[in-house]
Amino acid sequence: MADLQSHGIGVLGSTIIGLEHHRPENIAEHIAHAVSHATDFHQFMLYTPLPGTPLHAQLQTRGLLFSEAEFSAADTHGQYRFNYRHPHIPAGSETELLRGAFQQDFAVNGPSLFRMFRTKLRGWQRHKHHPDARVRARFQWEARGLATSVAGAVWAMHRWYRHDDALREKTGALLRSLYAEFGWKARISAPLLGRIVSVTTRREARRLERGWTYEPPVVYEKNERAQALDQAAPFPAVISMPRLQTIAEKVVPTFAVFAKIKARHCAYRQARILRKTYRVPVSHTAAAALWERSRLRIKAQLAAGQSRLLRLDLHGVFNGWIGRQFRQRIEDYLRDNTGHIVINFSGLTAVERAALLRFLKTLRSHSERIKLMNLDALKADVADVVAYARTYFDVTAEAAGAAETGG
Repeated sequence: MADLQSHGIGVLGSTIIGLEHHRPENIAEHIAHAVSHATDFHQFMLYTPLPGTPLHAQLQTRGLLFSEAEFSAADTHGQYRFNYRHPHIPAGSETELLRGAFQQDFAVNGPSLFRMFRTKLRGWQRHKHHPDARVRARFQWEARGLATSVAGAVWAMHRWYRHDDALREKTGALLRSLYAEFGWKARISAPLLGRIVSVTTRREARRLERGWTYEPPVVYEKNERAQALDQAAPFPAVISMPRLQTIAEKVVPTFAVFAKIKARHCAYRQARILRKTYRVPVSHTAAAALWERSRLRIKAQLAAGQSRLLRLDLHGVFNGWIGRQFRQRIEDYLRDNTGHIVINFSGLTAVERAALLRFLKTLRSHSERIKLMNLDALKADVADVVAYARTYFDVTAEAAGAAETGG
């Protein structure tokens, strides 16, 4: 391991938790052994039988697999729970074992970025004078940024972990190595860029403490049969944002054409003012791309009983645009159908307070046909909106809503 890293080669370690011989009394020893390798990155995964594998068939024959009602197939990804009954590890404890393994690796070896920077520096120090010009060029390319952005990041790490003796010593040693290798360039760049990184890191930490979570974009394709099912569904499955980038791509060239016509047919004495470039700043296009990825996914479950009941499980982002589209579709459904709607808010990852309050106020006239579920799962900064909902709507918890939906 150390030999690979001395050549600048990053190493990814992967450890499986929950093998057949793993028990509560020996799992800590196995995790400590994995952590002792000090890889640059380390992933811990649960031992998971997937459909089509011999292990899945074996456990299915033995009756150890959980049913879909007991454990959702969507959670069978190896980072949450076992999808079967482990012979030795109590059900539910595997999640804490995973979390503890990652925390132990972090405490012993430090952040993965720190380890990656250290390995890159070692590779540069070993091969910067290599006799082969191609090898030298490769490590010059690998080492770009070590004296500037990397030095700033390590400076910020050293400051962030100043109260952790072990990590402060590790990051301090790497920072001193960067100073010794790159001299004044690293010594000037580190505190300047490091302060910027420190400020943004503290800002992000406060946002995470307030309950913000990251929702990675989901990419999937549907065949004709799946699309037909969506069209036949009782409620639209996804509400997406309009494409800002498409608008920008059309508007900006239009301005460029006008400028070209003006420059060609209008007499300008100063030639320098004829040169004008229209372009969209990168920050604006990045914001547009992020805005477009915001979407609300809706899982509709229709239960038949004495009265028709439609349960809508919300997943994703709730903002002003999405709220207006969602409200309109709810009103259309209530106009064309009888029965009630239950809206489950537990899957929302980001909520605009004003948008949610406006959504509830516009639907207040339908409050006798709308029930709200799991509003308590929302962040504390929308507590006043939750109080408003409790005043005018029937608000239920998961258990009550699930019982009614089961009809």
